[in-house]
Amino acid sequence: MYVVAGCNCSSVGAESSVCDIRTGQCRCRAHVTGRACDTCEEGYWGLEQGGCRRCECGAGAAACDPVSGLCACSVGVGGPRCDRCLSGYYGFGPSGCLPCPECTEGRVCSPITGRCVCPARTRGPGCQHCARGYWGRAAGCRPCACGPGAASDGCDAITGQCRCRAGWAGRDCGRCATGYFGPRCRPCGCSPAGTRACENGVCDCDQRGQCLCKENVVGEKCDKCLDGTFGLAASNPAGCTACFCFGRSAKCTQAEVARAALHAAAPLHLKLLRGDLATVLVIHSFFFFIQTA
Repeated sequence: MYVVAGCNCSSVGAESSVCDIRTGQCRCRAHVTGRACDTCEEGYWGLEQGGCRRCECGAGAAACDPVSGLCACSVGVGGPRCDRCLSGYYGFGPSGCLPCPECTEGRVCSPITGRCVCPARTRGPGCQHCARGYWGRAAGCRPCACGPGAASDGCDAITGQCRCRAGWAGRDCGRCATGYFGPRCRPCGCSPAGTRACENGVCDCDQRGQCLCKENVVGEKCDKCLDGTFGLAASNPAGCTACFCFGRSAKCTQAEVARAALHAAAPLHLKLLRGDLATVLVIHSFFFFIQTA
């Protein structure tokens, strides 16, 4: 026989407000227990209108907190669901985890086997070196992360400098070296005579391959004289020399020979014979041509 008065059944855990007249036990919802149906069964938590939810704990926990759902982990077990070994323990299983042996020389206990091994990314008898592909032991051995211009995926264990292929530069070989351009870092091929800011015979260009020309020089490779100039030369700060055509023209080209005047220290007497006639020429200066290239 059931009664209502004085039952005090839980409004969320009980199916109704009536209880047994002899024991006062209310009729509980699924996985709910207690006389008033106000407590979750072991292995369940979160009492609400639909009953209680199953604890989501791993093999390392027997139950969870009936209110918060937090798993009550066994010794050496951790994680929100008690599904892994804590540091210093190994061998996760139904009975929990076992304590690790004491490790020396920089080694740590493997959470799976319990053997003393080097930490991740390290190597050597005392785990004092970074593994291949990592650098900076003091900082925890960071990945080399070499770029597209690297000759391999390895780098210097101390500086992190990757080994770059020709035309590439930077710690990770991710940018073009001076004198190279484009996504594949091709040679600029600039003319040293016509390009400014060259160093040790290496001249730079922009990302389109255009070299940085001197004032009187043009062309992608800075290998042509500007109109109105001639004589491209590395020793010329402007690259080419302005034409000097004495107002007769604004254009000129570099010739293979040049005209020059030679002045005599004293008049030269030149006797010309033509048949029976003789003519004496007095020469003070004369012109001649010299090879320029």
